[in-house]
Amino acid sequence: MSPKDDMMTWGQPEQYFSVGRWSPLAGIERGLGAARAPEPTRILDLPSGYGRVMRYLKVSWPAAHLTACDIMADAVDFCANTFGARPIVSKEPLWEVDIGSDYDLIWSGSLLTHFDADHWQPILRHFASALSSEGVLVFSTQGRPSHAFLSGSDEFPALTKNLVPYYGLEPSQAAQVVEAVDATGFGFSLYPRPANKDYGPANLVYGVSVALPSWVEQQISAAGLCTVLMEEGGWGKHQDLWTASAASTTA
Repeated sequence: MSPKDDMMTWGQPEQYFSVGRWSPLAGIERGLGAARAPEPTRILDLPSGYGRVMRYLKVSWPAAHLTACDIMADAVDFCANTFGARPIVSKEPLWEVDIGSDYDLIWSGSLLTHFDADHWQPILRHFASALSSEGVLVFSTQGRPSHAFLSGSDEFPALTKNLVPYYGLEPSQAAQVVEAVDATGFGFSLYPRPANKDYGPANLVYGVSVALPSWVEQQISAAGLCTVLMEEGGWGKHQDLWTASAASTTA
């Protein structure tokens, strides 16, 4: 564990490891199975953070070549030193970063959940161009469970246990996101930015996005990918898990 990994401070260690192992790894395995994809030999984890999921990718496919990409250089260095991953430091916008190519598996957990609609197509197309011919993209979004959370609904009661109220948004911002989702299927708000907190590059448009499944499917198709599998609340009963590929296989 890296002492700089702030995700460990959000909850108990059991939660950290559970969210890193059971939900995403099982979802990735189901996605690979639904796509009838071969065992991955080249894997990209973006954003890798300090390896919350990568540690389990390493154990599951020990012979695979791992690549860790994140905007935090310390996190990328940790993944390189600890898990033997190839390090790539990201930047804004992501699609200007050379992330490599011919990946059999791209795992992108909690990335698009933080960006406005204008980032989705360039990012998804960037991922699509980095996949091998039989490659699979598994990524997470915030859908109906998050919409319910922001609107105060108890439709998904398991979601509220370990989350910061309104994901750290002001109540008025949360209401605006819900209103936009109700109207268009997608909503976004920037995080409040206190002057005493470092939010990284000034041009990083980082916040909270919520996207209903029908809206996400349109984005996947527009990026030249096919939806293979969607699991609502598939990551920790919170974020939806999507599997997409360039092939026409569906499940």
